[in-house]
Amino acid sequence: MKNKRRWLLICLVMTLFGFYFILPAQLFKPKYSTILEDRSGNLLGARIATDGQWRFPPEAGRDTIDLRYIQSVIQFEDKSYYWHFGVNLRALMRAVVQNIRHRRFISGASTISMQTISLYRGHKAHNILDKIWEIILAIRLECSYSKEEILKMYAAHAPFGGNTVGYGAATWRYFGKHNKILTWAEAALLAVLPNDPALIHLSKNRNALLLKRNRLLISMSESGILDKANLELYLEEPLPDRPFDMPNIAPHLLASMKKEIGRDYLKTSCDIQMQKKLFALLKTNSSSLLANQVNNAAILVAEINTGNIIAYVGNIEGTGQDHGEQVDIIQSNRSTGSLLKPFLAMLAIQEGRVTTRTLLTDIPINIDGFKPDNFTYDYEGSVPLADALRKSLNIPFVLLLKDYNISRCLQGLRNLGLTKLSNSAEHYGLSLIIGGGESSLWELCGAYASCARILKTFTSSSGRYSSHDIHPLMMSENKQKYEAVEKSPTVMDAGAVWQVFEELSQNTRPGRFEQWKETNKKTKIAWKTGTSIGFRDAWSIGVSSNYVVGVWIGNADGEGRPGVIGLETAAPLLFETFNILPASDWFVTPFDALKKNVICAKSGLSPNEACSIDTIWTCKHIQQLPVCPYDQFISLDESGKYRVNGSCYDPYKMTKQSFFILPPSQQFYYARKHPQYKQPPSFMENCLDRNPVSHHQMQFIYPNNVKKLFLPMDLNGKLNPVTFEVAHVGSHSTIFWHLDNQFLGTTKDDHKYTLVLPSGHHEMTCVDDKGNSISTRFEVLLSTGK
Repeated sequence: MKNKRRWLLICLVMTLFGFYFILPAQLFKPKYSTILEDRSGNLLGARIATDGQWRFPPEAGRDTIDLRYIQSVIQFEDKSYYWHFGVNLRALMRAVVQNIRHRRFISGASTISMQTISLYRGHKAHNILDKIWEIILAIRLECSYSKEEILKMYAAHAPFGGNTVGYGAATWRYFGKHNKILTWAEAALLAVLPNDPALIHLSKNRNALLLKRNRLLISMSESGILDKANLELYLEEPLPDRPFDMPNIAPHLLASMKKEIGRDYLKTSCDIQMQKKLFALLKTNSSSLLANQVNNAAILVAEINTGNIIAYVGNIEGTGQDHGEQVDIIQSNRSTGSLLKPFLAMLAIQEGRVTTRTLLTDIPINIDGFKPDNFTYDYEGSVPLADALRKSLNIPFVLLLKDYNISRCLQGLRNLGLTKLSNSAEHYGLSLIIGGGESSLWELCGAYASCARILKTFTSSSGRYSSHDIHPLMMSENKQKYEAVEKSPTVMDAGAVWQVFEELSQNTRPGRFEQWKETNKKTKIAWKTGTSIGFRDAWSIGVSSNYVVGVWIGNADGEGRPGVIGLETAAPLLFETFNILPASDWFVTPFDALKKNVICAKSGLSPNEACSIDTIWTCKHIQQLPVCPYDQFISLDESGKYRVNGSCYDPYKMTKQSFFILPPSQQFYYARKHPQYKQPPSFMENCLDRNPVSHHQMQFIYPNNVKKLFLPMDLNGKLNPVTFEVAHVGSHSTIFWHLDNQFLGTTKDDHKYTLVLPSGHHEMTCVDDKGNSISTRFEVLLSTGK
């Protein structure tokens, strides 16, 4: 007896064990479509499943199945759904009687739970044994899932005709709706379609489908589910004519998120209305670009506070694969042009090396064969940092980078999130700051947004930083908020950011956007453009206190085109985008990160006794700026016409006067741009210039600090000549040129001398008509160009 009970207990346990495991933990494992939703659950795009079916992943419809559809399905398929345990015994007995009476299979009495099992198995029950197994599985299903969960499983995997599977795909394909309320007629149509989707659908047997839908509507009206007074309106609602195409307004975002995240259900922080507007904006502007054989462009918009993107237009639609339409430009590595200059300015300002008014050198340079030039091929001689930044002059920033150190600058850029600048400082060299490195619109906008976030966090938290201010932009919605707890900047000083942003906000906007201060919408924007060598990339990135906007224009294959210039092509799109966005207030001045410092008015450096002073905002921790070397007291004779010194003039009769004196090479170009520049008088005859700073009347422009000259041969094997250039403080001076102590000739006013040099070591000496001389030594190396 005990053994019998033991065996019965074992059998019971094994039966329960087997019953538990007859269904897998995950019931459905089909191939799902990839879908992308915006922040509010609107459908931005979709890609068909690999088996050719439109089948939305279950997450897409979670908690969004319309109540009218649920009521319609229950009324049509299983009126007692909420009252049975997977099997409706009364309906099952009725079906058995009907099938025996007609001697054929008429009714299967399938509940929604049983139909869900049929969908899981991939077929309906074929015979009695198969039906019994289906019943057992349905009961098991009810033991593991709630009625609501089973309904959602059924809705997500029911066939709706053609290649449309599941409620989510069906609502869009038939009604162009996603996660939205259905009408009663729409809900009834979706309820009856899975009953026989192969025979009755939109393109076949439409009348039968209409009758089937209407019978369900009448049935629900009689049951009191829907309002009888409006029944006629529901019955008159027409069937859809044809399936809707899936939306495709963020194709590159969908592809990039799929690659990064790997899931079928993708939810982004984008806003569908903003995405549509910018998608249309880029498409509208594409015709003028295509006319110039410029095939690609991109726009990116993100929030400053969170880093969440709100619009992501990765390329122009319709140019075709031959022109790189499929390339996500936002994630592509491209030459940065001038977009890194503001970051270098911030780094140098926060270390006290410069102020926004510090004079930077702007003359032709040749540094070990590297000969950068300004975009306009013009030179200022000396130019304040703020002007160099707004005019995007190359040479001043190359020299600033040389002084700051490439490696340190590169590390600072990486700290801001520019990780794609992954090569060594030696690899980039000084060209780093003028487009010698590559990054993406994604990372660059992220770096600008991080700087803006530093400024916002600091000014909104009584002088404290957040260690989380520096982070990439977010494709998915980031709702995390960070508290400002740091007393010192982790990467960038808020005062330095504010100073640079203030200067960038004063840039003259292009065309019709120039008069922005006089319009009603007065959003102040710090913005910067960039153009790569060969007109391959046109950039424009701008920040307000709430948004960062980035624009790129060019060809994905790297082909340059005339006119692909940041200011002319990308900047107008930038401001059109900002005009679509809500207006923003400007950043609050971070007084806790700033202090007033006294400077020389002309040089922007720490004052000496000879200069007129002014004040400027600097970072709070800056104690001492470099001392100004340009403002000097000069001794003059009583008439003030000549410079004198103790070797030729009575010290008691001398007068002192302050002069702003630039080095000759800078003075040469500066005087052309500034007619008011006043040179000191020449020395009185028989007077010797004893000032070690001012005795340099001449300076080599080329070669300057060049030890080796590489002279290439032309196609005929002849050496190309080299042009030497000297700047002289005297506007009408004469210079006598000598090579290796051999006289060559003279120049007057414009001092350039061209000649062909043999290989080897040489010395060039220039002597002016006052006896002042300069020399430079160099080695000439011949290059065949091979």
